[in-house]
Amino acid sequence: MNLSAQANRLVLLALTGQAIAYALSILMARRLGLAGFESYVVASAIFILLATMAPLGSEKYTLRQMPALLQHGDWGRARGFLHFGLRRTLFTATASAITVGLWTALTNTRDPEIARAILVTCLSLPAGALVHYALELLTAAGRPFRALAIFRVFVPATVLTLTALGFALGLPVTGAVAIGFWGLAWLAALALMALSLRQAVDPRLFTASPTHDRRTWRRESRPFFGYRASLALLAQAGIIALELLAPEKSALGAYAAAMATTAMATVLATA
Repeated sequence: MNLSAQANRLVLLALTGQAIAYALSILMARRLGLAGFESYVVASAIFILLATMAPLGSEKYTLRQMPALLQHGDWGRARGFLHFGLRRTLFTATASAITVGLWTALTNTRDPEIARAILVTCLSLPAGALVHYALELLTAAGRPFRALAIFRVFVPATVLTLTALGFALGLPVTGAVAIGFWGLAWLAALALMALSLRQAVDPRLFTASPTHDRRTWRRESRPFFGYRASLALLAQAGIIALELLAPEKSALGAYAAAMATTAMATVLATA
């Protein structure tokens, strides 16, 4: 398959995933009500911001470093780099989740429903951040279509299915419950990513003695962290700022709906 055909497949996959995510946003906006949708939107924005920043740039750096290590059969260094990225992501995500969770639990919030949704998103943050890292890791291992299918299609499709079933069965689906569905989807996606990575790389990667060069890896991943952090802040700062300014709930909901709509064009331009 030539590069153009591969690119077209990835574009189609990204658009499919974005269409599912858009349908999910519409469902949430219509069924959760103003308070429920506000808590869902705020907790989702915090999750995306923290999960994107958790690898500290090591996920994008993986696309530069890992393919060469695998191609040259440098299994010890490849395993060391794998440990470096996974541990960095897990530690940062866990520390961020604990910090935000404690801050939410200990401070007086004007809306308990938002607080519950944020606490649930903190619980799902480590798994979600690892999936964000695994997306680039599986891509670097030569499985970009499978990585994107899990990340862009499987995860939102799972959440949409669980949410639709919840509403159909008459369950009390709130913003916090909807965020919990995302947590379950991230856990399932993490298992699929791990299984796919096992199948994609040479088994010698997992048996070699790891070789580390953490100082170099930290230094060279910093520009990628700056890039990822700036994008995450630009995308999510508006929602978080609106929440802190305490506008009408309908204003935040309208802003989130508009962002979800324009995201279709953004995915088409970048996929």
